[in-house]
Amino acid sequence: VIEEDCNVNLTEDSDDNVEEVSNQDEVCSSENEIQKARKTAAENLVKQAKKMKATSDKSHPPANIGDNVTIPIPDVDKGKGDLRNIIGVILQTNDEEMQQLDRQTRKLLTMYKLHHPKADTDRFYVSRKTEERELL
Repeated sequence: VIEEDCNVNLTEDSDDNVEEVSNQDEVCSSENEIQKARKTAAENLVKQAKKMKATSDKSHPPANIGDNVTIPIPDVDKGKGDLRNIIGVILQTNDEEMQQLDRQTRKLLTMYKLHHPKADTDRFYVSRKTEERELL
């Protein structure tokens, strides 16, 4: 190859003849394929997220007042003979507690570099009908 341009390559064959070979078509088709693959990947990620959320909603219905819940105890806070979980009953729910839980969760995510504080919260959370929030 004698000279390379973004659109044209000049090549020398065995008889010292210079031939002009165009790369424009190859480059354009490669760029189109890349853009098409990116678009398909983005669409498939959205499909996968919707499917995962539907599965999660089906297997984890929203908690109602009077429901029994199991709260795991972290390994750091328990001894060898202690129970693994605490069983509790939901007595009441309110918006203030949900907002406080949301703030604490975002604070932990930011502390562990999983969430940027100025980022849009829709990237990490999906609001539910019953004021519950969950990680994506």
